[in-house]
Amino acid sequence: MRKAIAVLIMLGVCSIYFLAMESQDVADVVDTVAIQEELKADMNERIERIIEQIEAEYPATPKLLIEVSNEIMEVQYSEAWEPDNELEKQTLLALRLLCSNRLLELNTYNKQIENLRTELIKNHTEGVYLNNSKIESINFLTPDDAFVEVIYDTTKGTQKREYTLVKEEGLWKIYSWKDLGPVSEDQVVEE
Repeated sequence: MRKAIAVLIMLGVCSIYFLAMESQDVADVVDTVAIQEELKADMNERIERIIEQIEAEYPATPKLLIEVSNEIMEVQYSEAWEPDNELEKQTLLALRLLCSNRLLELNTYNKQIENLRTELIKNHTEGVYLNNSKIESINFLTPDDAFVEVIYDTTKGTQKREYTLVKEEGLWKIYSWKDLGPVSEDQVVEE
């Protein structure tokens, strides 16, 4: 009889322990989902603010234009990013506000959204996220043409990109860009 009571007590303790662990796992999942939803809301608010800022006061200099572009890229290439059609559309809309007419003609919205989604999913799967960016140099070819070199520090290394900017109707626009490749250790972006 004592053995039966001991077995029942042990079963009760094990059941309580199992239920406690199960509810902890559920609580962890709920917490994770809540954090992801909060980050998603923060990213959506950030992009909405950027779009409002661009529409209210368009970046007046090449430096300001690239700073806004980099801020958009920080959202797109954030570790907190999750596949989200609406966020992708908003970030692409914001970036397209900064592009020249020629660049927009060469890259239709549908083509860009498809390429962006593919790239973001690939980067997310491979754990590639943008940590920092730094404008390294700005050179003016003419008063209406500029080259801006930017260093991007990612979780998988540091890359340099050169943007070509042109003035269209008095506003600086991204005309093109090219990746210049990996950056040496002494050029790594510092916060």
